[in-house]
Amino acid sequence: MKTIIYFVRHGAVENPKNRVYGRLPGFPLSKIGREQAKKLAEYFSSHKIAAVFSSPLTRARQTAIPIAKSLHLPLNISKMIIETDVAGWHGMTLAERERTFEFKIYKESPTQFLVGNETLEQTGKRVARFCQIICRKFGGREIIAVSHEDSIRLGRLYLLKKSIDLLHHLQISKGEFVKFEFDQSSKLVKTSKPFTP
Repeated sequence: MKTIIYFVRHGAVENPKNRVYGRLPGFPLSKIGREQAKKLAEYFSSHKIAAVFSSPLTRARQTAIPIAKSLHLPLNISKMIIETDVAGWHGMTLAERERTFEFKIYKESPTQFLVGNETLEQTGKRVARFCQIICRKFGGREIIAVSHEDSIRLGRLYLLKKSIDLLHHLQISKGEFVKFEFDQSSKLVKTSKPFTP
C-alpha cells in the first residue's frame, strides 16, 4: 500500500516592508493567506487524512490550523519541516537580498549556498528523514505536512537522489501543495505537480 504525504506550502504572508523573514518570529498570514488556508481546509475536509503536521513558524501553523480543524484532528508541530536557515539574510529587504553575492549563488549554484547554520543538502536530508518517519508510523495512509517552498523542494530532491542544483526547476506558490507517494519500502515513487485548491 502506498503512503501519501501532501506537502502544503503555507499561505501568503503579511509582510508590508518586504523583509526576508526566514525563521524570524511573527509574520502571520495576510488576508489572502487566510483565504488560501480556508480553501485548503475545504479541499482536504473530504480526504481520509490520518494526521496533520506543521512547521513551528507562525505562517505555517496558521495555514495548518484550519486544515486540522476541518478534519477534527490535532495539529502536530515538527521542527523537521521548518524553513531553510537563511539567518544571514534576516531583516534585509528582498531587494537588498537580491544584491548579495550569496543570492547569486542561491540562484545559480544552490549546492554551494550557505547563509545560516544549515546547508541546503542538510535541509533536504532532514525533510527526507521526516518522510521516512511518517512512512514507518503512518504506512499506507495519507497525512498533511504544512511547510515551506525550499524545504519541500529540497526534501523531494534528496529523496529522488537528484542534485540540489535543480532546486529552482520546481516552483510551489503559497497555498499550493505537492503530493508525495511512497511505496511499501518507503521509497518515493511519484510526486505531483503543484496544485492549488
